[in-house]
Amino acid sequence: MKMPVYFDIKKPAAYSRYLYNLVKCLDFAGHRVFFNPDKTTEDELASNRFTEMLLKEDIVSLAHPPVGDHFHVTENLLSPRYYDHIVLDRADTAGKNDYYVPITPHPAVFQFGSRVSRQKGTRRNQSVFMIGSMNAELYQRIENFPPFKTPNRYKICQHLLDRQLAVQFSSLDAFQDRLERQLDRHCVVLDSANFKIPRDGLLDVLARFDFYLACPGVYMPFSHNVAEAMSVGCIPVIHAFYAQLFHPGLKDGHTAVIYESLDELESKLQQIYRAPRWKIWYMRRKVERYYQRIMSPAAIARNFVSGRFTKIYMLSEQRSARLMREAQKRVTAVTNHD
Repeated sequence: MKMPVYFDIKKPAAYSRYLYNLVKCLDFAGHRVFFNPDKTTEDELASNRFTEMLLKEDIVSLAHPPVGDHFHVTENLLSPRYYDHIVLDRADTAGKNDYYVPITPHPAVFQFGSRVSRQKGTRRNQSVFMIGSMNAELYQRIENFPPFKTPNRYKICQHLLDRQLAVQFSSLDAFQDRLERQLDRHCVVLDSANFKIPRDGLLDVLARFDFYLACPGVYMPFSHNVAEAMSVGCIPVIHAFYAQLFHPGLKDGHTAVIYESLDELESKLQQIYRAPRWKIWYMRRKVERYYQRIMSPAAIARNFVSGRFTKIYMLSEQRSARLMREAQKRVTAVTNHD
């Protein structure tokens, strides 16, 4: 029997989908998960659609853990200040005493795990793929947080589309028909406003491509799509700032294709299309090993309960970005005072 995990935190719903996925990781690994049994905690969990799923799926207990050894998650241990190190100028952002819970797939995809039904040996397209919302108003909000020095999703995709370096499809049928006839040496950018790929088939589609264009989320760089892509061996094509936020950071030519500017992204696409298959195979093995060692449910559960860390940082979406901005204001105030 694995060690029980007891969450004794005041606002669990503030961690939303990230807490749901963390608990799923612990559950997959065989840990029983408990939350403080008071009514306030129950109401908190029920107030968010993702944490409410923990109650509906009956994978947590609102009770104190059994007498004996358990892993106790307190307010002092768990923190939403995932990005504060950016403005605090900490050289070692993932020191021996800190653990940053990695980004995980969207809960709707996470429920399917990382199992892919595609037949072994099915040829991947030597292309770059991306699917998601490209709503300009939404995805420009990240610019309200200047420390995030990465172009927003809309800007990245529109840059490629304007220069006719990316292709779109008008319907799911048109995309699937073209996919069956191979899509080598293309950058495929699908706007989910036009059509969606069913969640239970998304991993299969991702697994048909060698590369994934990892674009930022609404309020912060991390977005669930990069975790989904890496879980099936897609090599992320990613901005340098975003890449170094991973713990450990992604490396160009090994676990990612990294670009510093949109102009460089154009040249990186050409390099991808010309890359020999052995190089792509090498990078995919690196990505798969990185995912299994760092980002897989088993790795997350193992690291979380290891007891090796005095601080564990977990994403809390807009809350994490706002806390970083507050930290930046404090740093600026101290600097100006000095």
